[in-house]
Amino acid sequence: MANQPVPHFTPQSVTAAYGLRFHFGWHTHRHQPLFGEPRLRSVIQDSFGRVTKEHGLHVLEMELEPTALRAVLSLTPPTVPSAATRLIKGNLAADARRLAGTHNLWSRGWFLRSLGEVANETVRNYVASQFEHHRAIPVAGPEIVEKAKYHNPADPGSYAS
Repeated sequence: MANQPVPHFTPQSVTAAYGLRFHFGWHTHRHQPLFGEPRLRSVIQDSFGRVTKEHGLHVLEMELEPTALRAVLSLTPPTVPSAATRLIKGNLAADARRLAGTHNLWSRGWFLRSLGEVANETVRNYVASQFEHHRAIPVAGPEIVEKAKYHNPADPGSYAS
């Protein structure tokens, strides 16, 4: 049996594709502008980068607003969005409590929209067109629409800090 063909698709020979893209949204407790405070903002940005990297969550975009954290993440097939949310909210809350003394960081619930298996350009266009698509008028002006775009189109895996 020395001439048995070696299977091509084994867990060792196939790397999981990050084809499952999701737009997540998490709000602060009672929509308080907690992320407007520079120390907590820095803690959240650092913690988000660390947690997503350690747990294999591919960040396509991240936006930290005073009352919310929004991100477009690309997940591997075994990772479900609810597990990613528990992981992110739990770790960021623990870091905020430990490093910034902030308790009750998150509100209940979260926003999720599947972007499916699409090209990075499609994801960029989706994020950039949200205000027009949902007929929402930016409260603070058109500069918010610019913030909805990827900050670095050359490297969709990075995010602004």
